[in-house]
Amino acid sequence: DVEKFFIDEGKSGNSRLGFAVFYLLSVIYRRTCDRQKLQSLITLGATRFEDDIEFKLIYLSCYEFCNPLGKSHAELLEDASVLCSQFPDRPSCLNVYAHIVATLLEDDVEVDAADFDMAFRLIDRAIGLDSSYSKYRVTRARLTALKGDMKKAYIDFDKAVSLLHTTSLEYPKHLADIEAARLRADFLSSNNRITDRASKEIDNVKASVSSNVEIVGLFSAVLSVVFTISSITAHSELNFFELAFLACSMFGLLITVFAVFSLISGRDDKMCRR
Repeated sequence: DVEKFFIDEGKSGNSRLGFAVFYLLSVIYRRTCDRQKLQSLITLGATRFEDDIEFKLIYLSCYEFCNPLGKSHAELLEDASVLCSQFPDRPSCLNVYAHIVATLLEDDVEVDAADFDMAFRLIDRAIGLDSSYSKYRVTRARLTALKGDMKKAYIDFDKAVSLLHTTSLEYPKHLADIEAARLRADFLSSNNRITDRASKEIDNVKASVSSNVEIVGLFSAVLSVVFTISSITAHSELNFFELAFLACSMFGLLITVFAVFSLISGRDDKMCRR
């Protein structure tokens, strides 16, 4: 019945009432995780409310759930940036930009450092304008966790929980959303630590293998020199000790070349870390 009413109101041209029904339906479809109906709703809404700031906020806020308009990450950030420029004192506009950046990073999408810094500035401003809304705290906590500072992130998560109204019918859902965001932040942080440690171990193995190969190479060079001395001794006027001195000199030259090469290539730094 509500869907039929939305369509009928669209035909009658009552845009404000039609948008109110659109917003109600978008909330219902998100709560019930009905992706298909939400996609159809937003596609239809775009034909009626494309220039409406509230429509843009709804679309940008739920883009990670569905993206029926097929906008790229850059286009989404551009739309959010335009909203922030037009309404710099509206916390919901500032939050949506930070929310998009956090979601992209959590999905392992590359984001420019400038966009990441901008997201922090905007969410800080949003909290300054409205410090009583828990969702803004959650957004900042997600960004802070992505930055690697879990201690500060936990502070914002805890603050977000404290801002919820325990008597509200929405309390269980909002609490579950906050805890889900906290668990995701914990997982991503742990995963990053494991990845960093694995990367260091791989570097250590590479350095060790490289060093062993170089040692084997030097040993092979020494053996080559020894066999050469043995071969030359039988046909040379120089005695064995003189040829041995020459071989040691050649070996010292090889060591010197190797040391210079190691300094230039930075392999000695790898060995120090290992």
